[in-house]
Amino acid sequence: MASPLNLQSCIGFQGQTENGLILHPDGRTMIYPLGSTIVLRDKKDAKAQEFLQGHTDRVSCLALSPTGRYLASGQITYMGFTADIIIWDLETRYLVYRLQLQKVKIQALAFSPDESMLASLGGQDDNSLVLWDVATGEAICGSPTHSDFVLCCRFFNTQVDKLVTAGNYNLQIWTYDRANNKLRTEDVKLGNLQRQFRSLVIDSQDQFAYVGSTSGDVMQVSLDHAILRNTGPEKRPLQLSVTAAAETPAGTILLGSGDGTVAVLSPESEPSPVNPKQLKKLAILTTVRLEGGITSIVVDQESTKAVPLGRNPTGGGIAYTAYVGTNKCNIYKVAYDPINNKLTEDVIQTAHSDKINALAFPAQYGEVFATCSAGSIRVWHLAGCRELLRINLPNLECKCVTFAPDGKTIISGWSDGKIRGFGPQSGKLLYTINDAHHKAVTAIACTSDSSRIVSGGEEGMEQLCLVSLSVTDVCHLEELPQ
Repeated sequence: MASPLNLQSCIGFQGQTENGLILHPDGRTMIYPLGSTIVLRDKKDAKAQEFLQGHTDRVSCLALSPTGRYLASGQITYMGFTADIIIWDLETRYLVYRLQLQKVKIQALAFSPDESMLASLGGQDDNSLVLWDVATGEAICGSPTHSDFVLCCRFFNTQVDKLVTAGNYNLQIWTYDRANNKLRTEDVKLGNLQRQFRSLVIDSQDQFAYVGSTSGDVMQVSLDHAILRNTGPEKRPLQLSVTAAAETPAGTILLGSGDGTVAVLSPESEPSPVNPKQLKKLAILTTVRLEGGITSIVVDQESTKAVPLGRNPTGGGIAYTAYVGTNKCNIYKVAYDPINNKLTEDVIQTAHSDKINALAFPAQYGEVFATCSAGSIRVWHLAGCRELLRINLPNLECKCVTFAPDGKTIISGWSDGKIRGFGPQSGKLLYTINDAHHKAVTAIACTSDSSRIVSGGEEGMEQLCLVSLSVTDVCHLEELPQ
């Protein structure tokens, strides 16, 4: 009997999962989901990867315990079935407990600061909050959440029996009553404000929670009094929702929005010059724009260092680095320079954000390969698991791809019925065969002398294309005999 194939490495990042990118306290390991698998990779070496496999469907959320010993992961499943939560021991890489109680989807997970409890938030088909005993894997207690959809869940950083939930038109503080084994809730007083909340972060001192909304603004909430204290940004809201947030070592708040903006928000409030009894809105210090909507922000505590303040003291004199995940399945390293009050970005990992339709290796060469998906063809380096070339054609979908045997052309079939040839090193368009098929080109191959292309279309027709590189704008088409 043949032995099973073991997964060695993968190229990908499930960027659509909210808060799906995690950095381990060891400062080296990044953790993120990819389908039903959880990937642990070295942040400096994309090839150094380990995998946690135990889920039966797509991983929907992750949570890491404060010391980094335990990882909790939740999944989505079919309507009417319970969704699994798995607690992993990251020291041994073993599955410790499989928890089953909430149905269809686990929306969010959070560990208590002493790692004794895990809070799980069910999706909109369940809408319940459950506390689990990490030591035994047993449910401690649970409660229905707000009647509307609840999306976010966070424990306080210094109090083990308190947590915050936020969602559509609801923001609540929960307290675990140990004596009666019950969860008690208190609504945060927001006055006349009605918001759909999408992100939540609590500062390290448990003074304030910063809650981002679909309106593009942030609520600064006093946790001691469960009341709204201030809002921001000062000038104009972020676009397409505040989708992610994290506290920085400087005490500022990193915000991510649906349009790809990463912004540094100052938590400091000053009296309004117009009315000293009111506070000025929280100010944005600096921004940077990335590709894709922001879904995860995690600060690398190992990168923190004090620098001279220079001319601009607004950054607090602390430089830091954060890792940011986007829904375009890219991971960025974003660095903050307090002297110039500036954010700079660097792409460290890329991947397709849609299904991959085809994959091809060049003839007699296994160091690189090409993939195609909606809007793009990408060439990858196999050993380094990194992207070498990207060919973008917006609003089109590449259905098939192959290399010409002579290695001089990447030949591709597209959803508009055209066949296009590109240079494998430059990505330059070499030729286009117009109207090769009435519908999408779904299969393609090239003869051994690289002079003819055989293609198949969505309409079921095959074509033989004679390619003359000396005349790139006109190509002869012959329909193959049936």
